[in-house]
Amino acid sequence: MQHNISEALHGLTLSYRKALKHLAAEADILIPVTHIRAIKCITNIENCSARDIAKRLRLDKSQVARLVKDLLEQDYIEKDKHPTNNRCQVISLTAAGKGLQQKIAHVDNQARTQMCSGMTQQEIESFIQLTELMKSNLTQYSKD
Repeated sequence: MQHNISEALHGLTLSYRKALKHLAAEADILIPVTHIRAIKCITNIENCSARDIAKRLRLDKSQVARLVKDLLEQDYIEKDKHPTNNRCQVISLTAAGKGLQQKIAHVDNQARTQMCSGMTQQEIESFIQLTELMKSNLTQYSKD
């Protein structure tokens, strides 16, 4: 049974990423899924920093630095001084980034709706609880 769980989770992750990639391409969102996830972080985290993105997406500093550089070059984000910490910068969306974020939200909603098709709200909530428990059980491996 445990082998089936790991294969099911791996398969779900791959299928979700493929669906998100496909739907993003259809919506003319031509950035990698990791960049899409970073845009979502910037949207959802107040005074978002590169460190916040690294922590949320479980990426190392160099990966986030490249991602931030890409998004800056494409004029989707900008960096400003952090209001309380002079040693870090706040990353926020530009007008172009906000437009992209709206497209991302639409695509994300499409993928989520499609993925949960045929499921009750209770089943979705149970799935979320189970995956949160599984993540919690594995936290010892994500402290790197």
